[in-house]
Amino acid sequence: MQYEFLKKFPRRMKNVGLYAVIIQNSSQKLSWKQYGFTKFDEQINLLFEVLLYIMEQSLKEEKCTMDDIATYIDTINVQYLRKDISYEQCHQLGDFIVNTVLSNEGRPMYFGGYDFEKNEYEEMHISYVANKIVYVENEVRRTSYYLTDDGYNLLLSTLEIEDNIITDIAFWGGCNGNLQGLSRLVKGMSVNDVISRLEGIRCGGRPTSCPDQLCRALHEMGF
Repeated sequence: MQYEFLKKFPRRMKNVGLYAVIIQNSSQKLSWKQYGFTKFDEQINLLFEVLLYIMEQSLKEEKCTMDDIATYIDTINVQYLRKDISYEQCHQLGDFIVNTVLSNEGRPMYFGGYDFEKNEYEEMHISYVANKIVYVENEVRRTSYYLTDDGYNLLLSTLEIEDNIITDIAFWGGCNGNLQGLSRLVKGMSVNDVISRLEGIRCGGRPTSCPDQLCRALHEMGF
């Protein structure tokens, strides 16, 4: 093709789409205002604060029910955000964030990226969170939420690759010192070397880790 830099363009647009869809879902909703989150930056901040909590629970393989999310929102609100909302409203806000904004009320989410080799748009499915049934005290059924690969990829934030070499990477959340070290170590490494060295690493008793999620993100990009 004439412009080699447009090869695999949909892969780049998938990363853009992860941000575009979540912003579109959020900005079109008026429910934020009833909880005191009137500014766009406040809304996006809280969205990512909730995503990071779900990621932490996912990595620890611990339950993440709506009650857990509500308690988390209530805690950071009392300590930091100081919005005039009750625990019940935090519960409603958590349900709104997870099921309306992040899950689009159960409707599939897509973002199109133009494939210059096929001369057509490729519709790419996007999903941030998924859920499963867990049993809590007295065998009560609850829905527990966890991040999908797209959710992890969103929180990986920046991953630039040129000629099969990682040129830039940044992480959201996780253990700050370890991730700074990981970011510096993998820069300049080939994708194949990163995958061969880091894939399958676990964090303590967790089934995955930030290095392992980096490898999953690379596989998602087609490597």
